[in-house]
Amino acid sequence: MNNLLKIANRFVSVDGETSFGGPLQFSNFIRLGGCNLRCWGNQGFCDAPFSISKDSERYDLAIPEQLAQEYNEQISKKELPNRFTITGGEPLLQSEVLNRFFKELDRGTNPIINIETNGSQRIDLIRRRMNQTICFVIDIKMPSSGMHKRMKLALNKDLMIWPDILKVVVETEDDLEYFEKIYSKFDLKESRVAVGPKYDPQNKISKVTPERIVKFLMDRKMFSVRLNLQLHKYIWPYASPYFVSDPDKIPEDQIEHMRNLDR
Repeated sequence: MNNLLKIANRFVSVDGETSFGGPLQFSNFIRLGGCNLRCWGNQGFCDAPFSISKDSERYDLAIPEQLAQEYNEQISKKELPNRFTITGGEPLLQSEVLNRFFKELDRGTNPIINIETNGSQRIDLIRRRMNQTICFVIDIKMPSSGMHKRMKLALNKDLMIWPDILKVVVETEDDLEYFEKIYSKFDLKESRVAVGPKYDPQNKISKVTPERIVKFLMDRKMFSVRLNLQLHKYIWPYASPYFVSDPDKIPEDQIEHMRNLDR
């Protein structure tokens, strides 16, 4: 199974968050299955817990070259956008197979590719190609996620090139204070950084609002940092695949399965 892409779902929509060229551009989304982090353990923090499991039987399996050829054909006919958003789960857990997928795309449409990664994997697992624009959107997990100690920020900062982006989702004032510390510690003022609030499944912004984040950045003269709003969750506040609601609303057997997943 390691030679096949494990796909939780595929769809066409607009990028709701920071990405190459900015949000609200149409993209082919490929959500890969399997994640090594457990942000879901903090209530409601993971917006795609159905893609956490590493069990291949839970996903659609695809030969990467064949899938790329299908996209090449449809894009050449203008039936799909010439842009991809690879998300998860954690896409870089399938880096070897993804590299085969991207290599086949090289022969076709030379698309823009955004890869959303959780920040715990080194981004050079993916080979950059001359005729593709690859943008890594790299999470920096905050303490409220419970996963902040798993980040490879120092390594990935050195591996970043234009147009890669560091993305931060904050939920609490402690998260903002932590962000300020790592911004200084890792000297991120020359990096492309986007910060935004967690969006709650009950159609509410977290305790830290966009207004609060803007004031926080202005007070500290962090003028190069972008505000990142999860705009897809404003447009479709309850729509799958963007949300699986909070743990209290997930069936008990699914919750038990998630708790028993290999870490």
